[in-house]
Formats: sequence, structure tokens, C-alpha cells
Amino acid sequence: MSLIRQFSRHLYASSCVRGPAAFSLTFFTKDNCKLCSDAKMVLEKSLKSPTLKNANFIIKNVDIQALENREWFDKYCYDVPVLHIEKPGAKLKKFMHYLHEDDIIRELRSEQ
Repeated sequence: MSLIRQFSRHLYASSCVRGPAAFSLTFFTKDNCKLCSDAKMVLEKSLKSPTLKNANFIIKNVDIQALENREWFDKYCYDVPVLHIEKPGAKLKKFMHYLHEDDIIRELRSEQ
């Protein structure tokens, strides 16, 4: 099982235990992508931050090369990795190409 799938399952399970998600994260990636691997490590580290220990979220990983994700491939084929952060009542926040731990934590804490 890929690390991204394991990571996704772990976060989904832990977020469900804490109650309904306050926001959702969608991580767009593809195989054999060094930037994606690096971004995944930054995302993992960010989400383990003590300042986010009470955050309620669901994370979804999208492989843009999968046939069912053709729409996302067309949109992000040259831009992965991409992270969407969706909060109720707020404009969609996108991080593209490079993820920075401080930026992710700041965005996730902004309405905790």
C-alpha cells in the first residue's frame, strides 16, 4: 500500500473519531513526482503540529493520472502537487508546486 494511501486512511480515521470535519483537504498528486513526495512529507509534518491537535479535518488524496480523475489531470497536469483547503463559508485556498509547513499551519489555524 502506498504511503499516501496509508497516510490518507490514518488521517481520515482520526478525523472521524474527533467529530465532524471543520474543513477538508484535497491533495492532488501523481506517481514518480519528486515535488509530490516532498510536499507529502511537508503536509504530514504540518498536520502533526501540536497547534493542530484539536483540528477536525478530512484529507483526500487524488491521483490525477487515474482515469476517473481526468478533469483534475487536465487542470493540474503541470502544477502538481496541489493542496486544496476548503472551509465552510470561505473561499477555496490552493497551494501549488511547493508546500511550506508554516503556510499550511497558518491557514489551518486561521479559523480553528
